[in-house]
Amino acid sequence: MPIVSKVWNGSSWVHPYFLYPKVWDGSQWVIGTTRVWTGPGWNRSPTDTQTVTVGSLVYYVQIYGYYNSIFHVGSIASGNSTLYDNAPITGLFYELPYLGSTGTVTLSITNGTNDGWNTMTINGTPYARTAAAFSSGTWTWPAPTNPFGTTVGAQIITTWA
Repeated sequence: MPIVSKVWNGSSWVHPYFLYPKVWDGSQWVIGTTRVWTGPGWNRSPTDTQTVTVGSLVYYVQIYGYYNSIFHVGSIASGNSTLYDNAPITGLFYELPYLGSTGTVTLSITNGTNDGWNTMTINGTPYARTAAAFSSGTWTWPAPTNPFGTTVGAQIITTWA
């Protein structure tokens, strides 16, 4: 049985104000709803689902002895993530530095912090948040294969949980 504290108001025992805060409704004092402002993150969600449309393959040429990325440029349905107050998703792609190398999956979200969700799953392939390299709203995972595939126009479901 929980312990409920009461205080004597001079004529009877009542619940103290901090258990039931009151607010003025324009005509009388009524019990209010307690809310705590948490700053950024007020509208955060621990889950999100996005549909990624695979775009055309882009090849970069060899410059000064170094190869640059080979990846698909596409689009994302919403473009905003509920994980971080509907912040823009600025990147979600597979990158292969050069043929024969190990690629990476990269996720970038404006104002993203390394918390709040556990796993990103692209087309059935899970990526643990804690296994990623993280820096300033960008997560990067080693990925031996492209989870988006190479079919231009394919709709790939990506979820966060």
